[in-house]
Amino acid sequence: MRQRFRVFFLWSALVIVVSVMGLGSTAVGAAQPEGVSGWMVAWGSKYIKLAKGQVHNPFKLQFFFGYPEENIENIPAGGFAAFGAFDSGDVRLLHYIEYHPSLVEVSSIRGVYPPEKWIQPSDAPRYVMICVWPQEEGKDPEDIYYAYSERDDAGAEVKESERKTYVTLGVNWRPIPIKRAKSKFSAQDYCGEISKTKKSSAPLWLPATKY
Repeated sequence: MRQRFRVFFLWSALVIVVSVMGLGSTAVGAAQPEGVSGWMVAWGSKYIKLAKGQVHNPFKLQFFFGYPEENIENIPAGGFAAFGAFDSGDVRLLHYIEYHPSLVEVSSIRGVYPPEKWIQPSDAPRYVMICVWPQEEGKDPEDIYYAYSERDDAGAEVKESERKTYVTLGVNWRPIPIKRAKSKFSAQDYCGEISKTKKSSAPLWLPATKY
């Protein structure tokens, strides 16, 4: 039977793509599928000085999650969430999708509006936890699948344009063993909480919807 799995790529002048792969045990129920993987892309640019009529564009956080599934009749729908653990110890909600029709292929972008001087990779989360949960209508989710990653400071880029009119930012997160990051999110069952209540005790990171 035809294997149903696509790998997502995004290429542009301001984009740095990073694969975020990890395996983790589910909350309850069946074991996590083999080959679970996720991607997170963070990029953006800001004008150094706004000219008349110019406006800053939002930065982008792009999330991917997927795994191989050969049986097309066995593709689950459900929810998706991403959380970030910061060097300060704080945990913030990065993104949430209440319902996605296929957890085998998840792709979503969130636009964010950093404060005026936010342009450094160190202001981004150190660790990212991505989780999805298959869910049947009217039932609580039983399984949660996880992927973890760590910010790659060595590969992060902050560049001024040749004419020094704007600055671009690109940050990578790299795959890491579960044991390195899992404890950073241990204060609360963040994925279990949001999967059941559709709410999170973790504040939303960069909640502003405009500059």
